[in-house]
Amino acid sequence: MEEGRPSMTAQLVAGLRAGHHESGERPLVFEDPFAAAFTGSLFLEPLERGGLQAMLDGLGLQPIQGGILGRARYAEDALEAALREVGVRQLVILGAGNDSFLLRRPDLLERLEVFELDHPSSQAAKRETLRRLGFAGHPHAHFVGVDFERESAGLALLRGGFERSLPAFFNWLGVVTYLSRDALFSTLRSLREVAAEESRVVFDYPIAPHLLRLEDRARAEEVSRSTALFGEPRTAKHVPEELFREVCSLGYQVIEDLSPARHFERYFAGRRDGLRPNPEVHLLQLRMRA
Repeated sequence: MEEGRPSMTAQLVAGLRAGHHESGERPLVFEDPFAAAFTGSLFLEPLERGGLQAMLDGLGLQPIQGGILGRARYAEDALEAALREVGVRQLVILGAGNDSFLLRRPDLLERLEVFELDHPSSQAAKRETLRRLGFAGHPHAHFVGVDFERESAGLALLRGGFERSLPAFFNWLGVVTYLSRDALFSTLRSLREVAAEESRVVFDYPIAPHLLRLEDRARAEEVSRSTALFGEPRTAKHVPEELFREVCSLGYQVIEDLSPARHFERYFAGRRDGLRPNPEVHLLQLRMRA
């Protein structure tokens, strides 16, 4: 992203969530009543006339929208499971973007220390929107501005008051697709160095093009060209088995690798609105071993 400018893809993600909440088929895959406030000017006109979802459908964005909704649902389901199973006490949202957790989940904000890590430009714009929506801050909400190219996530967390002795849940959505392999593994290494055992990590990652069907590969290339125009190019793609070996060598255990097919079965089967997961993206959930 460009220095001094909030992320355009973060505004796009908010728009896709807003369209679904405004007029998506019920029950919703993921509920985000605050998403519309974070879309910037990208979707202002269709939102005001109540036609955003129809516009998105016309653009054929169902797999991208479905992937964004499904990954958010999966991460919060995994967070609630981690609360029950290991008693996590801290939530870290890496590359928080325009996620509205602080507004959507006041119930969990009372139980967790929440750390939002993001680029200072994106974070400043988001905090202004939060103020406009009436969020005056909370003793459990911590905003940690970080330039990931200059500082590790682990060091930034310690600077922001993260407690390394307490189990944590790391929500890392919509970021890995823009990282090199080296950046991915160095971030995972830095998290493992500062977090307690039994901590959990969830992230989404794109699979290598040769593993995709021809039509899915063409759509993935189109998306990559579009994000590059926003100054946010997508870089490394991954072979799942190779990725598992790498993360396990860093002290992690794979809890689940959710493929697009199983993602569809869990959250989209039986829907009539055409929403479906992104065919190039898997969801990976990890635990930190002793």
